[in-house]
Amino acid sequence: MGASRMTSVAALATAGLLFVSGRATADDGSYYLFNGRDLTHVRQGRPEEVVAKEWQIWLYPKGAATSGRQYWGAISGKSVAAVRAELKNSQDFERVYERWCGCPWGEETNLNPLGPIAIVEAPLNPKLDRAIDLAGRIAALRKIVAKISEITGPGRPANPFKAVGSVFKEYVSNLKDAQGKLRRLRRMMNDIAVPSMDATFAELDQMIASGESSEPRVLHAIDAVYHQNGGLNGPWTSSSYRSADGTRITQTIQYDATGVTVTLTAAGAGGPMTRTYSFDPASIATDQIRIRAGGPTGWLVTVTAPGRKITDVAVSPDGQMTAHASTVDLAFTSEESARAAVDALTALSRSLSSRPQEE
Repeated sequence: MGASRMTSVAALATAGLLFVSGRATADDGSYYLFNGRDLTHVRQGRPEEVVAKEWQIWLYPKGAATSGRQYWGAISGKSVAAVRAELKNSQDFERVYERWCGCPWGEETNLNPLGPIAIVEAPLNPKLDRAIDLAGRIAALRKIVAKISEITGPGRPANPFKAVGSVFKEYVSNLKDAQGKLRRLRRMMNDIAVPSMDATFAELDQMIASGESSEPRVLHAIDAVYHQNGGLNGPWTSSSYRSADGTRITQTIQYDATGVTVTLTAAGAGGPMTRTYSFDPASIATDQIRIRAGGPTGWLVTVTAPGRKITDVAVSPDGQMTAHASTVDLAFTSEESARAAVDALTALSRSLSSRPQEE
């Protein structure tokens, strides 16, 4: 820091601890400095230029003032961007949890933050690396929650817990508790007189391991919800558009026990013509599914089944033609619906591929 910067920071300091209410979501250059004893508010600056051992956001109980040492937990990371991203992910998780559960999150909320806070001068706790590792494992578990959230969009139930029993509720509730315990643990590590934390680390590790071991059951439950809510027959699977020559074409996607069927119906002058593509989701190459802008409706999803495993049947007033292909393009009216189709196809492929083969 230059001399002028040091002077401006020093001018803001007070004896003992200085706490000023604020919001971690502000992008006006405001940030805080904490040296283990004093918290200084820098109202205007460039936080990316601060040499910090780590960055934090402090979390206060619901309805409490964002000031004083009464924060219940802390988010930590190596940069301002990292802690802001983690805060947003935690807030999204809290809102989704309340929507599914139909119950309040509790007093230890992620929605009443203070920061970002540059941790400077204060010695880092020797257990920090272990806490960072646990935070990474929690972030990985939370990605599954994002997958669950995708099946609660328009036309689908707000609470997937009811569809497949308690597996979602147990998983998400355990993750909520683990995330809260980690936040409280990081708050403990800010104290000068650090209490013994070995038991807390062990308990937190066990909670995260429980979530990791139940991940296969949760993924299976996600597949089950897709099936119980019509499989691929969601509100995003049908679309109607005009081809280059003005012909009206309707696309419908259906799923049953035998596979996926994509039906294109064109209402031409000589009578309706239908073209049907069908394939087993287990035969598609999920790593080769492509989504791109373009096509008659705005978005296309290209499905690839190596070995020409896609049956292509064209039916017209003049007869029927059957062929086989390796790829088929599906048309969607929005990027959101196209990505929902990709996720659903991937989930179905994984579900069918994991089933035991019949003798």
